[in-house]
Amino acid sequence: MGWPRRWWALAVLSLGLVMLAVDVTVLNLAVPAIEADLAPSSTQMLWIVDVYGFVIGALLMTMGALGDRVGRRRLLLVGVAFFAVASVLAASATGPGQLIAARALQGAAGATLMPATLSLIRTMFTDDRERSRAVSVWVATYAVGAAAGPVIGGFLLEHFRWGAIFLINVPVAVVIVVAGLVTLPAGRVGADGDARPSPFDATGAVLSVVALFSGIYAVKTAVLEGVDAGVVATAVVAVVVGVLFVRHLGRAAHPLVDPGMLRRPSYAAAVTVNAGTMFLFVGMLIVVSPLLQTVLGVTPLAAGMLFLPGLVVSGLVAVWVGGAMGRFSPALLITAGLVVSALGLVVFVGCALGLLPGSDVAWVAVAYLLIAGGSGAVDPVTNVIVVDAAPAEQAGAAASLSEVGYELGGAVGTAVLGTVLAGVQGVRESGGAGTAEAFRSGAGAAGVAALVAAGLMIVLVRRRLTGYRIR
Repeated sequence: MGWPRRWWALAVLSLGLVMLAVDVTVLNLAVPAIEADLAPSSTQMLWIVDVYGFVIGALLMTMGALGDRVGRRRLLLVGVAFFAVASVLAASATGPGQLIAARALQGAAGATLMPATLSLIRTMFTDDRERSRAVSVWVATYAVGAAAGPVIGGFLLEHFRWGAIFLINVPVAVVIVVAGLVTLPAGRVGADGDARPSPFDATGAVLSVVALFSGIYAVKTAVLEGVDAGVVATAVVAVVVGVLFVRHLGRAAHPLVDPGMLRRPSYAAAVTVNAGTMFLFVGMLIVVSPLLQTVLGVTPLAAGMLFLPGLVVSGLVAVWVGGAMGRFSPALLITAGLVVSALGLVVFVGCALGLLPGSDVAWVAVAYLLIAGGSGAVDPVTNVIVVDAAPAEQAGAAASLSEVGYELGGAVGTAVLGTVLAGVQGVRESGGAGTAEAFRSGAGAAGVAALVAAGLMIVLVRRRLTGYRIR
């Protein structure tokens, strides 16, 4: 694939990633408008926010492996088309159930896109240094989309009905399909470098989906309604089917994903850190946005604009790291990024608890800048480790495991940090504290929980990636 065409193809892939990233983050800002229009229960509202990430996470392994068999371009373009249809359904929803179903369909379509983008980069860029730069650009565009979501959403929510946050996906999808047909490489990559794919592991696909769906349901229900016999039974199903899935991978002639990848310390650490960074990045949005709008009185558009510095810094850092990987060790780059993000969490906790002088709004912007900037240093390195871990014919499966970490990390972060926020707020209100004071306490507690997660990731990186070098 020639030099100009592969970089144009990267632009198409990056546009798809921006569309998905915006969709992940923009909904958090629209929560008040959706609540006012559709009147969902608190449980339904959490499902509206979380179901996209849960469905995408449950289907990613299957879709990544399917792309390796049927062709990554084909799967990508079909997924983009279905994503546009699901977006129209979400925008036209007249009740909470319809919106939850549409978000689930978006997740199913999104699961076809995520692994295809990274695996196509693996096959298009054969030079190691050029591939590192391409992955860094890919990561930078995701950071731009994730941070731009609140900005775009804030503008749309101030001028249009909340459904507009979904309708913006339609013209973007049209551009991706048309440009993708021209620029993206077609065909499949077999184990011997030809176009003969290995058989699809249908048994592994079913086991993975059942294990992930049941596990997600058990965790979600336990968080929202507490632990009962049904939750325990569902959790047992998840564990049993998960064990069967792992055993199947070890015995199958052509497993859904190569179990050998999971036994590589560098690959396992990279996937775990990917999940952790999304736990922080997406999970904190559900804490930061209500703090700005409900407590500090910031409009949706102004709240979105406060994320702009983080958007710029994260993208610039990611691009810089693409060139720095040849000079610094992965462990050093990742640790530095996590330390910066942790510093941002410290600033946020101090702001939420009223411990910092000056404007709380300004401190929130500083905190988000540090959190996003640190993520920009981490993600390019971990994703280069991921794409280097597997041969070209398994690139989709390798990428899908990493994307499972991304999506579940963001969804679980939203659930866990949102639960911490609500729990502490409820305790403080029952003790006589005012609503604003109680919310600040809950937001501070959520920030502390995120800070603990960042610390655990730093320990993991120092233990598993010290001495590892990118090719």
